[in-house]
Amino acid sequence: MSNTSEATTKAKEPQAENEALESGATKADAYADSFEPKPDLSDQGAEELLPKLLELFHNNRVELALALGLSRSTVDRWLNGKSRPNNSTLLRMRGLAQERGVV
Repeated sequence: MSNTSEATTKAKEPQAENEALESGATKADAYADSFEPKPDLSDQGAEELLPKLLELFHNNRVELALALGLSRSTVDRWLNGKSRPNNSTLLRMRGLAQERGVV
């Protein structure tokens, strides 16, 4: 590690974890503060998710399609209004958005 402060930070992480565990906290409690809650997207439909996901993938329809396990032409049909994502695809879209922290 070339950065001294980076090495110091990494050295303090196990120490902080051990202190938390000694005080009666569980390992899950020690890490709970380091994670942000994922956004709730259960009420968002394809009309709301699609533009957000496209923005996440820099308007690259091919990359979005690959991330969802679909073809680019399927994403094109959604954008042209010729079709809509089915329920399982909508669930994958919500999962992807949640995984990537899209709000």
